[in-house]
Amino acid sequence: MAPKRYKQYLRDPLQPVPKTTAWRINRWQGTNALGTPSKPSLHAEAISSHDDAVGQNTSSDECGDGAISSRYTVCDKDDEGVAASVNVMGSDDSCQDTQLTGNETENGDTSSVDDSEDDISNAAPIEDYQMLQPLYSGTTLTAEVSWTAIMNYAVTNKLSYEAIKQLLELLKLHCPRPSLLPDSVHILRTHFTSKEYRNEHKRYCSECLDEMPSRDQQCKNRNCKASKAEKCDLFLLPIAERVKNICQEHWEKLLHPFTRELKLGCIQDIFDGTMISDLMIPGMFLSKLGHLGFIISTDSAPIFTSSKQSIWPVYLAITNLPPQIRMDVRFMILAAIWQGPVKPPMTVLLNPVLASITDIEQNGISLNTPSGLKVVRGKLLFGVFDLVAKASVTNTVQFNGEYGCTCCTHKGEA
Repeated sequence: MAPKRYKQYLRDPLQPVPKTTAWRINRWQGTNALGTPSKPSLHAEAISSHDDAVGQNTSSDECGDGAISSRYTVCDKDDEGVAASVNVMGSDDSCQDTQLTGNETENGDTSSVDDSEDDISNAAPIEDYQMLQPLYSGTTLTAEVSWTAIMNYAVTNKLSYEAIKQLLELLKLHCPRPSLLPDSVHILRTHFTSKEYRNEHKRYCSECLDEMPSRDQQCKNRNCKASKAEKCDLFLLPIAERVKNICQEHWEKLLHPFTRELKLGCIQDIFDGTMISDLMIPGMFLSKLGHLGFIISTDSAPIFTSSKQSIWPVYLAITNLPPQIRMDVRFMILAAIWQGPVKPPMTVLLNPVLASITDIEQNGISLNTPSGLKVVRGKLLFGVFDLVAKASVTNTVQFNGEYGCTCCTHKGEA
């Protein structure tokens, strides 16, 4: 049997063109989602010559055996905004319209249930300083808090695009005008997918612990390939944005160090300790309103009981919160996550987190509070680790080894 020759319609104008190929060529010839005409291709020229050749042998009233109608209708298609309904030959002698994708009405109009061109073209960007302003005149609710609540509600309830769009329209009816509500779902989604909200991803080799491109699955080092080294992933989360959200939503709770009841001779909280009480002296760091203290903590946890893979999350807690809610999961800040078959080098895991805390301490975070515009700063006070993690963080011998005590120089018993 002779091998089947593909794309015969490019060489022989009388050969029929596959229906899928005809639809693709039509889409290439039409306008794309941005309204820019596409460049004609070799396939398009073949279709044109094919239609000319077939047209000479077929009548204008009905379709021939190999004829494909050249009338195409371009409509919306999902997120790409492109779809087509193509006329192909049915079981009868006449041609029947077969819609491939899109939502077509009786008038021939098409609409999409996802992001439309009008949604994107009418989008008005919101500046950063506007997000710190009240949502509308006469309210203490800022645009940043409102947008975060809307997105949190949409994600929690798994709302579709159309449901979020209707939610925004409903909120606009209940808010006085003008307001800083997002004009479209596109603006809301763009705000939360901007650069400052994205997590940073790094990948390391489990053998040499060198950083490698995030797309690579294995280290290019020859020795690592021979030992079949695995990959380790490090995810760095935006600390400043999380601190900003907590401060805006729970500003009154952060005033605990200044409003708590003091009892002489009684240690009630960490603020009664010597180190932090010294920082509360007038003129020191924690004596100023809006200056926060951080507690850092990390520990390993296996992903599965019988798995070699483990994760090392890095948490931050804010000391300014009341002790009853200080370690609550709602107020904890997830700063980084290490996932892999080996323990992370603490310099690799903690240095980016410490750099972010230093940036918050030096540059601060501007936010709108009930008492006006404030600049919040933060400082790392201390860390909490178990004995195994403590040895890794302090780069010392583990507690059950010789000279494993960090308080004395006694050799001990291994």
